[in-house]
Amino acid sequence: MTLHIIGSGSAGNCYLFKPKKGKSLIIDCGINFKEVKKALEFNISSVIGCLQTHSHGDHSKFTNDFIKAGINVYMSRENQKEIGIDSHNLIIIEDKKPFCLGDFKIIPFDVKHDVKCLGFLIEHPESGKFCMITDTYYCKY
Repeated sequence: MTLHIIGSGSAGNCYLFKPKKGKSLIIDCGINFKEVKKALEFNISSVIGCLQTHSHGDHSKFTNDFIKAGINVYMSRENQKEIGIDSHNLIIIEDKKPFCLGDFKIIPFDVKHDVKCLGFLIEHPESGKFCMITDTYYCKY
C-alpha cells in the first residue's frame, strides 16, 4: 500500500491510500478535485470512498466535487450539518461504530478540536492497522 499525500496543511488536506490490489481510500476533501483526479490517474472508479475528518474548509472545501463525481463521502452528522450538504453519496458515520469499505476495516473515533472531529483506526490486509488523526489537541485513545 502506498500513501499519496495530495495536500497537507492550511492550504488543503487530502490523503490517498492506494493498495496494490483493490480500490483506494481517500481521507479529506480539502484539495481541488482536479488535483485528486491527477493523483488517481483519472480513474475515479478506483476509489472505494472518502472519509472526512471534520468541517473546516482545509478538510472539506471540495466535498461537493467528490460527491458530484460519484464518490461516497463518509462523515459525522455534525460535520454534515456544519457543511450543509445533503446527497445520497453522503454517508453518516458514528463514533466507535466499525464499518468496512472493500478490504478497509474502519473504526471512527472522536478526537478533540473546536468542531466535531473524527480520527480513524484503519486495517487493510496489505498494511495492517494504522491510525489517522489530524487537527486535534487531545485523543483519549
